[in-house]
Amino acid sequence: MPINQLIRIKMVAGDTLPELIGRVEDIAEWVSVDGVRRHPPLNLTGYTLKLIIRRPKGKPILIKTAAITDAANGLFIFSWEPTDMVGGQQQAAEIQMVDPNGRTTTFADIEFNVEGSIYADSLAEGTTP
Repeated sequence: MPINQLIRIKMVAGDTLPELIGRVEDIAEWVSVDGVRRHPPLNLTGYTLKLIIRRPKGKPILIKTAAITDAANGLFIFSWEPTDMVGGQQQAAEIQMVDPNGRTTTFADIEFNVEGSIYADSLAEGTTP
């Protein structure tokens, strides 16, 4: 179930929004919806999804577990704490999905760019924007 394209996400250090919301599709199946063939959602009951972010060629700097928000429809969400997003360009990321039997698949074509906060930097310098 690999992702076919690079996904780039840009955030600012300290941000807690936007959350990363996704839907996993069962690529082994096809359904017809209004005459259009598409993959149905993968039922995520018993699955675990983790997001791992690391600096290029470095150790992980963040590991987050997704909340499964609607297992039957394959929906999940990663929410952030203010300390999760640390500054740095081209942080490599992957989502590891483990099924109820312990089998793993990994989506690895994700890149995070986290900018420093102009507002937070100015407060640290004692100035107000």
